[in-house]
Amino acid sequence: MATLGIKLTQVIPGPFRTDFIGRSLDQSPRLPDYEASVGKFGGFLSKMDGRQPGDPDKAAAAILDLLNEEKPPFRFVIGAYANSTFAQKISSMEAEMNAWKEKGLPTDFTQGA
Repeated sequence: MATLGIKLTQVIPGPFRTDFIGRSLDQSPRLPDYEASVGKFGGFLSKMDGRQPGDPDKAAAAILDLLNEEKPPFRFVIGAYANSTFAQKISSMEAEMNAWKEKGLPTDFTQGA
């Protein structure tokens, strides 16, 4: 896309105080078999509704600012929650990669073979 002058940024937001959890999110009736997983997350969302830490106006302004950037980021992580979660995920992925590096590295063709 770059050859066409098109720039792309993936926005990775944390929880922002919008109506997403409230009236915009349709929730199915809870099933007992899923209470420990999906139900637990649904309960978390309900408690967070109206208390999300992110300010949507500030997020929109930050996203719009990217339009003026010569080299905008491919990923734009916004909000403290998203930044913390994203950093934990990167750390976990790095640890897993390093733990299995000895098995993964020797899979290239051997030089001169």
